[in-house]
Amino acid sequence: WQSFAIPFLRHGELPWTSETMYRASVLYDADHKTIQFYTSSMTAPKSWRIGLVEYRLSTFLTALAYGVGSASPTRALFGASNGDLEQ
Repeated sequence: WQSFAIPFLRHGELPWTSETMYRASVLYDADHKTIQFYTSSMTAPKSWRIGLVEYRLSTFLTALAYGVGSASPTRALFGASNGDLEQ
């Protein structure tokens, strides 16, 4: 593992992370060269959601290496209260 001084994803940056966010799992997809982070987070009205944030691996690693913080995800979805996934 390597530690970085800046977070790659902060709570409040995405609609479903306004209160709190926890990283639950990480998946590297070698076929698509992406890295996916599954999170649990809380929205402003205190509603828990599960989320998926996906980055191209090269973009993600470059952002960390240069200390620019969060890279733009290629995909960001969260579980809505009805069980559907939303962007």
